[in-house]
Amino acid sequence: FFFFFFFQAEDGIRDAQESRGLGDVYKRQVSTQSTWETQRAEILAELSVAYAEIGDLEAVSRIANLAEADEARPPAVQRLHSVGRARLSTGDGQNALTLFMVCRGIEEKKGKKSEFYANLLESTALAHGNLSKFDEALKILNEAAAVMKEIHREENEKYAAVLSNIGQTYYRQGKFKEAEEKYLECEKIQAIKLGISHIDYLTTLNLLANAYFALGSEEKSMEKLKQFEQISSQIGVNHPDLASVLNNLGILHAKKGDMERAAEYFDKSGVTNGRTVDDDIAYLQNVGNLTVELDNKALELKKERLDLTLESYGRRHEKYANALHDIGICYANLENFADALLYLNECEKIRKELFGEFHPSYLQLWFHLAEVYYNQEKYTDSWREVGKINLGLSKAKLQRDDPFFIEVEKFQKFLPARPTSAR
Repeated sequence: FFFFFFFQAEDGIRDAQESRGLGDVYKRQVSTQSTWETQRAEILAELSVAYAEIGDLEAVSRIANLAEADEARPPAVQRLHSVGRARLSTGDGQNALTLFMVCRGIEEKKGKKSEFYANLLESTALAHGNLSKFDEALKILNEAAAVMKEIHREENEKYAAVLSNIGQTYYRQGKFKEAEEKYLECEKIQAIKLGISHIDYLTTLNLLANAYFALGSEEKSMEKLKQFEQISSQIGVNHPDLASVLNNLGILHAKKGDMERAAEYFDKSGVTNGRTVDDDIAYLQNVGNLTVELDNKALELKKERLDLTLESYGRRHEKYANALHDIGICYANLENFADALLYLNECEKIRKELFGEFHPSYLQLWFHLAEVYYNQEKYTDSWREVGKINLGLSKAKLQRDDPFFIEVEKFQKFLPARPTSAR
């Protein structure tokens, strides 16, 4: 928001006024000073925002602190927070984080916790999450939840919103059980405070469905998605997640072998109003999966999805890594193992940049790499990937009766005896 101030010259000589008492003079001086302080604070706020826009963050900090020096309530911090949120929405987590830290420094000097401060903590945590610093994000989100609860003296819908962000951070870490617990807590509060027809409650249903799917509870996942679809239809709300929900229902029906029903859901998702880039990406992925696996049409759709993801999110993003993984599998199905390795190895490289040495998403990736090497008769390389999987399984704490664990054990039986160098 930009405010323009017009300073006008005097419009002529005024009539002489009667003499005033000393008290009247002082009152006028105080009033004039108050008006000037307000204008000064707003001008400084605009300057700090302008410097933020050109990336001069040192000047931002200096001017924002100057704007707060009189302990008034100028809009500098709120304006900077808005600029930071805008930066964050474009994926510029680093500059957003710097702006939020400037705002936090100013607010913390006041020593009084407020709802704005809780929101600021939340924004700071989301910026850390954008940079894949999930542990730091969780630490700050838990602090934001505590502040929100202390201010409102109850677990209300604003507290629930912070819980949702905690759950989503756990989900991105691959800690799906912890994510489920936070979503369930959030769902309970929202049902009481907002009602089940509220848009935020529907969002939580979709998040729960994703967590259940990741945990292998496909029936529970479908139950939440159906609940979302039913409520959305009854109240006539075009929820931003609707296309995603329809896509996911299509995936679940496809996994059950009901391709006709799956195709219906994918078609419905393709014409949903208010579609986002993510919806288009998911649609291309799912329609590609419905085609015959060895059909080059699937590869064409997946490459279209890859291009759209790169354009929308850039290279260093988990969605782009996921798209690379998908194309690698498609090339493997086409028995083009050289290209499969190019895409799968690039996927692993990006995920390590984002998540470090281990993340649950690596397990399937390593398994596909092991399969590709096996098909190339590069058994030493295949055993190397199996070794990484076994180490990862212990970190992921999967039980021996887990379907993936069983699948890996079966695969190992097909491999020739492990070479000594790979042990």
